[in-house]
Amino acid sequence: MNWPFTWKNHLSYGRAKRPGSEETAYVTRIGACDRWPGSPIEEAVRAARFIRDAADEKEIVLCMSGGVDSEAMAMAFLEAGIPVRAAIGIYGPNAMNTEDVADAFLFCRRHDIPVQEIPVDLTEFFESDRHLEYGRRFSCASPQLAVHLHLLSRIKGVPVLAWNPTEIEWNARERRIKFLLPSEPHMSYLRYFALEKRPGVPFFFAYTPELIYSFWNTPQFREDLQRAHRESSAPDTPPESRFSYWLKVKKYQQGGFPVIARHRKRTGFEEAKIFFKNRFAEKNQFSEMPQVDAFDFFFRKPLEKISPYPSRTIQIVPSRFFPHPEFFPMSFPEKGRGPANQK
Repeated sequence: MNWPFTWKNHLSYGRAKRPGSEETAYVTRIGACDRWPGSPIEEAVRAARFIRDAADEKEIVLCMSGGVDSEAMAMAFLEAGIPVRAAIGIYGPNAMNTEDVADAFLFCRRHDIPVQEIPVDLTEFFESDRHLEYGRRFSCASPQLAVHLHLLSRIKGVPVLAWNPTEIEWNARERRIKFLLPSEPHMSYLRYFALEKRPGVPFFFAYTPELIYSFWNTPQFREDLQRAHRESSAPDTPPESRFSYWLKVKKYQQGGFPVIARHRKRTGFEEAKIFFKNRFAEKNQFSEMPQVDAFDFFFRKPLEKISPYPSRTIQIVPSRFFPHPEFFPMSFPEKGRGPANQK
């Protein structure tokens, strides 16, 4: 199958051992820009048109969660004038994620986007070990993402998942700034499409290098870099200092997307975690470990045993068109640290 999971398959990934060591690193590389990027909304519209051209006559299906990422993705397809359908998962029993997907249904109604509702009984899914099946076949270490893969299996056409603008974090253990490019466990999305030999887009907001870089031109991203540089020289910085949901929303807004931050940032599984905690307690399977998350203990840990996380990740980012090259020597004083600079 000759389907571009990203534009010209610019995004590559793989596991590699460091020379002279048994340590395994996970390497994500993005391609170089062909030109100076436009604004995020302009680049997102271009990406949507590339996907339409690749899909040919196949229906494009946007996976909508009710969050700002999938809503911004939908805005790009609407701006491009591309007809789409939305797919929204409903988690049973008793539609536990109703609050989470309410914004997705509202957005689709306002913009006349047809919706495919996909019910998933989480009790049946997990207690029949379906998550382990997805974990083994697609090296998926997340129970939530295993549910997402199950949803994808029930969507016809070309499913498109949003991902998010590439954020950064300061990692004190490795003494470097990390660009949060697609990596584990989310690469299971890409493995799903590749192994199932079906078209799909696992990371819309990483579809082209220009779309990734466009968010790095926003004023908020520069502020994030400045903050990360300050934290890199602060001795009391937490081992991993991430940047907030509210700052991501600000980047969208600065990039031309009229999204509104949600009152509560949710994943869609908050109620499911409470449900399974109570369920295991009723069955006297979890009463002796009250401080442990039952959902993670019973469902995540077995998946992580099947597909352990690499101990180190490496992101390779071409320096051409990077909007703030002055931060490379400041943030990465040691040779070889941080994203590799490619001319």
